[in-house]
Amino acid sequence: TLKILNLQNNNIKDEGAEALAYALENNSILNTLSLGRNQINIDGIQHWANTIQNNIVHEIFHSFICSSSLFSSIQTLIAFDIEGNGISDDGVQYLAYALESNIGLTTLNLGRNQITAEGIQFLANALETNKTLTSLNLGGNELGSNGIEILATALQYNNTLSTLYLGRNSVGIDGAQHLANLLNHNTKLVKLDLQSNEISDDGIQYLADALQNNITLKTLNLARNNIGDKGTYNLANALEHNNTLTHLHLALNLIADEGAQALATLLETNRILTVIDLAFNQISIHGIKQLASASQKHSTMTTLDLRYNQTDANNRAILNDTANVLML
Repeated sequence: TLKILNLQNNNIKDEGAEALAYALENNSILNTLSLGRNQINIDGIQHWANTIQNNIVHEIFHSFICSSSLFSSIQTLIAFDIEGNGISDDGVQYLAYALESNIGLTTLNLGRNQITAEGIQFLANALETNKTLTSLNLGGNELGSNGIEILATALQYNNTLSTLYLGRNSVGIDGAQHLANLLNHNTKLVKLDLQSNEISDDGIQYLADALQNNITLKTLNLARNNIGDKGTYNLANALEHNNTLTHLHLALNLIADEGAQALATLLETNRILTVIDLAFNQISIHGIKQLASASQKHSTMTTLDLRYNQTDANNRAILNDTANVLML
């Protein structure tokens, strides 16, 4: 009996969605349905809202767009991915309204949907009452520092969301300050992705200060944020007082030997970090040797990614003894 149905990229549109909804009207065991990138709009989704209301559907991935009736009627839905569909602020308003009463959804992907601060306000209001959402992807939108402030304020005392993706949202220095306030108050967030947000050394200072007091965050992605030695130094100093962060991603920044030395000093005493990603930076063989030496003393380190820094084949051969940790 049919349990998984994948119809992505088939140009189904509304008429096809209506026909498929009718065909599955009495199906009671379908648990995975994928209708990604099919140009299905509100009319098509409404047919599904009526049909799936009577089905046991646990996961629906990659739908083109949705209405509030979809979430309201499908209380067993646990994951919904509508990334890259241009739903904009108007679409988020419908979703936010539905989230206020939904009691089953745990994962929501709204990445690359042209959402601005205006749309985030609707979502922030919903997150203040929603008690089930654990993972939210807002990467590649247009939140800016104003949108980040709205979201960070709403999540300060949220007790369910543990994973938050905010990459490519023009967070900037001001946005970093708002996120630092979030980290100072929130006690649930475990993973925070801030890649490609122009945070710079000045913005890192705010986040570093917050990490000294945060006791829950385990993964922080700061890749491609124009972070140099100064920001890395401040971050390393802050992590001397942090006992929870295990994964730190700093790839594609401007880190050179001084920043590498600061991290090496941290690794001499830190036994919490297990993964550090420093790929695509400006660290010479001198800085890499310092990191390699420190990693040998670090009993819990599993991965130190130093690929595409300022090394050559001869230099890499010198470091073979730590190949179980280093990625060169």
